[in-house]
Amino acid sequence: MIALMLVYTFECFAVFNYTDEYTQRSIFRKQNVLMFLLHMIAFLVMYLQTNETKMIGFYGMQVVLFLAVYNNLPAGVAAGCK
Repeated sequence: MIALMLVYTFECFAVFNYTDEYTQRSIFRKQNVLMFLLHMIAFLVMYLQTNETKMIGFYGMQVVLFLAVYNNLPAGVAAGCK
C-alpha cells in the first residue's frame, strides 16, 4: 500500500514536467487507477480485520456512487478527468 502511495505521489509531481495534453491525461488516468486500488485495498483490510460483510456492501455503494457522479460531470470538468 505504501508503494502505491509513493507511485501516486510521484505521478502528482511528474505531471507538471509535461506540456503535452495527451501525456498529462495518461498520467491522470494512472492516478485514477491508483486511487481506486488504494480505496479497494483499504476496504479489503477493514473487511479482513472486522469480518463484517457490511464493509463489502459499503464499498460497493461507494463505487456505484463514484461512478454515477463521474459519469454525470459537466463536459468541461469531465474533459480533465478522462
